[in-house]
Amino acid sequence: MARTIISGMDEIRKIDVQQVAGSLTQPFSMVDVARVDDVIISLYACDGILQWHKHIDIDELFWTCEGTLFLDTQFGEVRLQPGELVVVPRGVEHRSRSSGRAIVMLVRCGIVPERKNGRNRLYATDPGMKLPGLSLAEESSRVGRAFWFQGVASVDSAVVEVAWGEGTWPTRVPTECDQLLGVLKGTMVLRTSSMMVHLHPGQFAVVPSGIIYQLSTTRASVVTRLARKGTRV
Repeated sequence: MARTIISGMDEIRKIDVQQVAGSLTQPFSMVDVARVDDVIISLYACDGILQWHKHIDIDELFWTCEGTLFLDTQFGEVRLQPGELVVVPRGVEHRSRSSGRAIVMLVRCGIVPERKNGRNRLYATDPGMKLPGLSLAEESSRVGRAFWFQGVASVDSAVVEVAWGEGTWPTRVPTECDQLLGVLKGTMVLRTSSMMVHLHPGQFAVVPSGIIYQLSTTRASVVTRLARKGTRV
């Protein structure tokens, strides 16, 4: 069972992947680092190989932060480098493995969603199904305009988005849900009326609902956001 460093939030909290990874001293040790509404974000150290398993109630998103992760599924192997991710739908057998230490962000729903039979919603049994890995850097290059968050992957009720821009971003209205903001490339400063948070690659900030914030980024910065589907851009 994963330990947790999640606490109640009424202000922005910064997460440093490298710092948390230093506390993961055993192979496949895991720590829950944040909750974004109903979604739990964890970090775990992949070092070796896990047994085959599947989850019939939830999807799982694997996001490699350090090292190289191999994810074996019933549909083949997926190789993930830092900044790459893949979503394993509910019902798909899988196992993670690595030849050396890899730090992985695991995103999954913290409550059991309503089960929906039919159309492979409960069990992923489509023999032609493939699970391609996604590069966040490549996906950001397809975003057509600055300061615009575009969804690239979904896990249950949440979506991972990417955006790029330089300078001061439009002021955000009070957030309607929790958000996890991160930097893939460059540097970002997140400002509210009471605090300022500097973020570099490998660092994230959890923004509670109801907070008004503004972003500013350096040249060629790429920003990620995890939030509930339908969150205003």
